[in-house]
Amino acid sequence: MTVRADLKNGEPAVLLGDAFFFGTLAAVRDLGRTGAAVSVAETHFGASHSGSSRYCLQRLKAPSLHDTSYLEWLLAQGENTPGAFLHATSDDMVWLMAVHEEVLRQRFTLFQAPREAVFALLDKCQLYAHARRLGIAIPQTHAPTHPDEVRALGQALQREGGFPVIVKPRTQACMSAKQKGSVVRSPEELSNAV
Repeated sequence: MTVRADLKNGEPAVLLGDAFFFGTLAAVRDLGRTGAAVSVAETHFGASHSGSSRYCLQRLKAPSLHDTSYLEWLLAQGENTPGAFLHATSDDMVWLMAVHEEVLRQRFTLFQAPREAVFALLDKCQLYAHARRLGIAIPQTHAPTHPDEVRALGQALQREGGFPVIVKPRTQACMSAKQKGSVVRSPEELSNAV
């Protein structure tokens, strides 16, 4: 069931769930220019560029996306504006929407890729596997899952002159510290970095 929601003059309502991500500001401007009634969820109320945009109709005080109460808060917003379009502008929001798509669809209109596609894009191991199958060149990549594998990899890299290397999280989705990666120069640093 899709119910059209509006906040003003019959214009479609849009909720953007991550006001502090830079892509959100672009979405606020783009959607606002079309006449959509755009609301943004702000963890630190009044502190985002997205919420300050002239195209943002409403700023909503929200818990952190990393807080377990965020989904409950989001569902309550869906009760207030049934059928509003919920749009993801960050990896965290895309992941949350993929995990909870079924319950979110009961309150919001979504344009959401299937869960498997979302996970395949946001999980570097799956993304690299797809790239290899398609013949897309990627850097040499390892994904050890056990400390013994990390030690063996460190020793092999040391023998082959493979240091320095970059260690990156498998995904950044739902990580409170957004670390892109770190450079390690020895087997010992590698063991400490993962």
